[in-house]
Amino acid sequence: MKRKHITFTFVLLLWFIGSQAQYLQADYARHLSDNRDFQEVIDLTSALPSHITGSKADSLNFYRAWAMYNLKRVSEGVENFRKVSSDSRLFNRSMFFSAWSLAYLGRYDDARHDLSQIKNPDKIEKELLRIQNSGLYLLSSQADSALLALNSLSNQNTVYSDQIELLKEYTLEIMDFRPRSMAISGLLSTIIPGAGKIYAGEKGTGIGSFLLLAGLGGIAVENILKSGIVSWNSIIFTSLFGVFYLGNIYGSIISIKTYRERFYEGKEQAIVATLLIPLRDYYR
Repeated sequence: MKRKHITFTFVLLLWFIGSQAQYLQADYARHLSDNRDFQEVIDLTSALPSHITGSKADSLNFYRAWAMYNLKRVSEGVENFRKVSSDSRLFNRSMFFSAWSLAYLGRYDDARHDLSQIKNPDKIEKELLRIQNSGLYLLSSQADSALLALNSLSNQNTVYSDQIELLKEYTLEIMDFRPRSMAISGLLSTIIPGAGKIYAGEKGTGIGSFLLLAGLGGIAVENILKSGIVSWNSIIFTSLFGVFYLGNIYGSIISIKTYRERFYEGKEQAIVATLLIPLRDYYR
């Protein structure tokens, strides 16, 4: 009987120590996170024991996700944010940052899904939801819907009015953007070498192309007049002129494509950065 009592006490003691270790591990992960020791958080939570469940597991998953997010391991962060259970006090925060991370990765439908999971948002979280969804409209090339949502937000007493106005500004810039024509760029460079590059906004490159082709063309013509069209010098310089001439036309067309991509990529980066500001402010 005495031996059974000792065994029971020993098992109870082990259980108590294990349960306390859960709390200590979660608290230590938070401490490391607060001190921005994010790699240490990842090392601490690299293998969560199966017996850790409930709120402590949620905390450890959250701080692991938060560390990965801060270390730019965004995709891995999403996986861990999504492990936080819906009854956790960290759930809404996890879904907001998971959605933002997915938007950063260009997975807009998945981002909307995670935002739709947010439960019982408070007043500020409701505003954050509307801002994030407006940004997702914009990132998904639905500028009209984004502007409608942002105008609706502007008419209310909002906390994050600066970010709302910035998103409206980006929306109007995207709606007013008139991409230049690749066909016109190619045609201009066909008529005057380098003109298509200048049309695409690459003035220096356009002038350089014109001077290069003018030089090659002059040398080719000079050799043709002196040595005839079938001489080696004439063939070499005429071929060089032809290659650079065609390359100039192709390059002008590509410049327009690059110009468009640069505009939209710049706006996407600005939108994603603007969406992050209120989240970091509210959940700091």
